[in-house]
Amino acid sequence: MTRAGVITLPPPASGYFVKVVEFAWARGCTSAVLLEAATPFTETVADEASERAATLGLTVERHHVGRKAGPRQPLEAVASKGRAVLLCGSQDDIDGVAALRAARSEPCLIAALGAGVAAFGAALGERAVGVLGPSQWEPDAAPVDVAPPPPRR
Repeated sequence: MTRAGVITLPPPASGYFVKVVEFAWARGCTSAVLLEAATPFTETVADEASERAATLGLTVERHHVGRKAGPRQPLEAVASKGRAVLLCGSQDDIDGVAALRAARSEPCLIAALGAGVAAFGAALGERAVGVLGPSQWEPDAAPVDVAPPPPRR
C-alpha cells in the first residue's frame, strides 16, 4: 500500500533526504533550510542533503533545533516561497510542521524525517497532508522515481 508523499528508501540513513532534495530542485525550489536536531544521526542526514543541494545549485541554510540548540528564529522567518524546509528532529518534526501550518507559511515543500512514522500523522492529522518523508517501514511501497536532474544553466 503506497501513500502519497512517502518516499521509500533503503539504508543507509545518510541518504534519506537526497531524493527529497532532488524532488525539491525538480519542483523549482531555489533554496533549502535544514532544521536538524543535534544528534549524529540527524546531522548525517543533513550533511548528505546539504551536499546534494549544493551540487544542484540550491543555497542551503542549516539550523539546529531542540533543547540543546538554544533560541531559534521562528519557522515562518526561514520558510518562504521557493524554499524547501527539511525537518530532521523527531518531536521537532511534529512541532515544526504544526508551526509552519499555523503560520500559513508557503514553502516550496516540507519534508520531515518522522513523516513515515504513524505517530507523525496521528499527532498532526490533516496538517500532515503533503509533507514528504522517508519510510523503510512500508514493505509494499515502491521508491519514488526521481531521476537526478540535469544541471541548471
